Amino acid sequence: MFHLNARVRSVGVCLILLAAAGLASADIVRVGYDARFVKVSNNGTAYREFHLGELEVFSSSASPNQALSGGGGLSTNDLTATFKAEGADSSFGGGHGSNLAPLNNVRDTGGNTYDRMGVGTFYTVDLGSTLNVATVRTWQRADGCCQDRLSNFTVSLLADNGGNPGAVVASKSFDGTAPTNSFANINFGPRIIRPGGSGAVGVETIQGVEAHSIQVTTTGTGSNPDNVFHIGEIVAMDVDGNNVALASAGGAASAIAGAFFHGADANLINGVLDTGANAWTRGPGAAGALVNFGLPRYITQVQIGQRADGCCQDRLRNFSVQLNGSDGTARAIAYYPGQAPTNSYAVIDFGDSFTIESSDILAIEIDPAAYAADRLQIGLDGLGSLVILPGATLDVTALNPATGFEGVLDILDFGSIEGTFGTINLPSLAHTQWDLSRLYETGEISSVPEPASLGLLSLAGAALGGYLRRRRGR
Repeated sequence: MFHLNARVRSVGVCLILLAAAGLASADIVRVGYDARFVKVSNNGTAYREFHLGELEVFSSSASPNQALSGGGGLSTNDLTATFKAEGADSSFGGGHGSNLAPLNNVRDTGGNTYDRMGVGTFYTVDLGSTLNVATVRTWQRADGCCQDRLSNFTVSLLADNGGNPGAVVASKSFDGTAPTNSFANINFGPRIIRPGGSGAVGVETIQGVEAHSIQVTTTGTGSNPDNVFHIGEIVAMDVDGNNVALASAGGAASAIAGAFFHGADANLINGVLDTGANAWTRGPGAAGALVNFGLPRYITQVQIGQRADGCCQDRLRNFSVQLNGSDGTARAIAYYPGQAPTNSYAVIDFGDSFTIESSDILAIEIDPAAYAADRLQIGLDGLGSLVILPGATLDVTALNPATGFEGVLDILDFGSIEGTFGTINLPSLAHTQWDLSRLYETGEISSVPEPASLGLLSLAGAALGGYLRRRRGR
């Protein structure tokens, strides 16, 4: 059912929802590519250093995760890989670290980090057999140094050529710089979104905004004589009411702008409203902080804390909070124009929103006999925002033959919608046809009699009327 007004739950905050997505429990599968080798290479023609703090590869059946508490290992479900080859287009040599370092399940630092110099430097691993690869993560070294060395690179999936790297199966470039002390996430293949799962119709409800990181940035602290920016704590609440920004939950914090003033980056997510020199403070001038979750989190609320000793409270004012996707692009932005409450938190609520991305397939199953269908509902009350990016596909299939089906099916429930599907696949019908005229207005599709059938019905009605008139005239 379509609702006229989308809900905005923020008060006193200017909120912009972009290509946001939050999913409570839908069946989402990323369809990857079959490959045996993974190659990571730097781009460009300049001679430069290229490093890898860690390389992880995930199958389509695995959800990347991490366990960073205590500086421990990274993923618990990455595919086993062994080093295969390294090289460059030209001038290859120098650097430091073992070629096994990116596979040791540790984010190395300093000279232990794998680092090579050249033009087009590359690193290749062997997965041991041909496997389905859906996601690759390339990690920075963990000491904050030289982060620009993991930038402007390409990840390629290669076929098996008798135990050696073969043809390129799929390739994606990462144009920017991997997040500081964190990773670049490279996804291969489309996502298949199945509301209600596979094989049965059901309703899937979207809540919150899907994000991989939170970015908090000052937009000016002119009234502060020191012109510095502080944050006592960053809190991110998920749909279950948990603070998923904590280091103990897998969060990793870093400064993205501003000179060091005092306070460690780790203090942003230590679960404490810090005081004095323990409070994270950067400046003078523009400053900002980033908290990377390491995996998708579905955020409903963000809280940005003051330092708790009452000092310098004007340093936390006039800032923006941005939720980023796995590719680093903004999914939602909120502007907080005032000053955060003394010794407390500025609270920003994010409305429910979901994005069907360009390569995504929204798989809707219908049960014609029961006049039922899967439904994707944005928000508990269906008032959320739905964004459909160019190229997305709607794939409707029938659980049993749709012959003779005639009726209306509600498959989308939203408050506002942007974009249209690039491809729509529908099951064939006998003597009826699909009507999609209300898909982007009410979220409904319907089956109606074919024009020819309507004409025959009209002729039959006319003939019957004439017959009745003739009978009456006798």
